[in-house]
Amino acid sequence: MLKPFYEDTADPSRGQIKRQGLKPKAVGKRVAEAILNDRVITASRKCHQEYIVKWQRYMEEENTWERVADFSAYTDKIEAYQMQKLTRASITLVGENVTGCPLHPPSTAPPRPSSTSPSRPPTRGHAPSQKRKKWTSEEPGADKMKSNEGGEEPKHASRDGIQLTVVNKCKERIWPGILGTAGHQTPNDGGFHLYTGEQQIIQVPENWSGRLWGRQGCCFDEQTGKGLCQTGDCAGLLHCSGTGGVPPATVVELTLGTPKSASHFYDVSLVDGFNLPVSMAPVSGRVGCGVAACEVNLNSCCPWSLAVKKEGKVVGCKSACLATKADRYCCTGEFANPTSCKPTVFANLFKAICPRAYSYAYDELTGLKTCRAQQFSFLWDAQVNPLFGAQLTECE
Repeated sequence: MLKPFYEDTADPSRGQIKRQGLKPKAVGKRVAEAILNDRVITASRKCHQEYIVKWQRYMEEENTWERVADFSAYTDKIEAYQMQKLTRASITLVGENVTGCPLHPPSTAPPRPSSTSPSRPPTRGHAPSQKRKKWTSEEPGADKMKSNEGGEEPKHASRDGIQLTVVNKCKERIWPGILGTAGHQTPNDGGFHLYTGEQQIIQVPENWSGRLWGRQGCCFDEQTGKGLCQTGDCAGLLHCSGTGGVPPATVVELTLGTPKSASHFYDVSLVDGFNLPVSMAPVSGRVGCGVAACEVNLNSCCPWSLAVKKEGKVVGCKSACLATKADRYCCTGEFANPTSCKPTVFANLFKAICPRAYSYAYDELTGLKTCRAQQFSFLWDAQVNPLFGAQLTECE
């Protein structure tokens, strides 16, 4: 028999059983052990990349797919996976040209001491003294731009300064950009166009300092000179006129003497990434003149996380600094000195593919060239690898 219920008006809660609420099962914070694979998920015309992650102290069945955006804290795991991926693709350090990206073995030569001196688009805007013609095998520098070790005087010396010969041997046209550093003039209004096989001769004064880079995939209005480039774009202008190129872009840097030194310093830099293969060498220079270059199409072996794509094609490869903005990759903040800023796995990858180029900010021992010459050649071309005889990929 049920007893009648009488509510305790004095204390309604008296006699009720008080229980603690159920607590969720405690789950420890997972720690990533390794990245095993990656995939690209496409949905609603958008796509994102995911990694399959092996977690420490978890079974294989508990591996999970994680978005790259949610996994950015594990930079060391991402770097290790990218290198493993390249290894699985059979790219080896003995230069086997399996994927079109032969890698060079580390140099055994002693490092050089670093110096403390530190329809056809328009063709208007070229000064009368700047010549434009077809490139032929008889031109200086056609012999793969080998430097002169005999110590002869330059045969093409100019009393008016130094001559820069810019050549396009790519199978597609390019739009070189040029920029003088602060206090130096910018020749050719900062940019021009070259068809396949064309060259441009630029005259600069002694002690000139600046940079050159290649632009690709450009389209400019013939009347206004305004347009856009897929890589290396400078404010949407044919003539950059004091504006630098948007990275990633392969940059040639040069200082042709200073008030304290008559030596010329130059390098090909991948610090801001890569877009086109290029080399720079003195024509009839003195003893010790070398070639600065990245002659391989690095885009064909660029890690996915660094690749820049346009119309489904890789057109550029970011540096780790450009991609992450992190101090350890950019040699900034607490890493702003050669003691604490060391080459990362990505810098080592760039260096293995292009040993004659700057791979990170403090790569002076092997990246910086020193010489003195009256003429230099700049050649945009993906050439035959002189070490292994392997035919490299095209410029695009």
